[in-house]
Amino acid sequence: MTFLARFLIIFTALLLLGRWLLKKLFGTASSSSGEPARKSSRPKSIQGQTFKDPQCGMYVASSLAVSQRVGEEEYHFCSASCRDEFLAE
Repeated sequence: MTFLARFLIIFTALLLLGRWLLKKLFGTASSSSGEPARKSSRPKSIQGQTFKDPQCGMYVASSLAVSQRVGEEEYHFCSASCRDEFLAE
């Protein structure tokens, strides 16, 4: 084997080892396509009961709902704008 071939093999091996070490040290996560992994902005699970918004009909979890008590009744809305429209009627 010639000197140049040996040099290229060793150089390539060192580059791969360096890349692996950098990933281990800095914890760079990447997907199989080579793009950085993205964190999801959505909650992993929603806890609690779901309610139907009386204004728009959308179902919303109690942990995310905008609640409003009117008299003896408590209503749950998907947003403040739905609550405001409901109360205006």
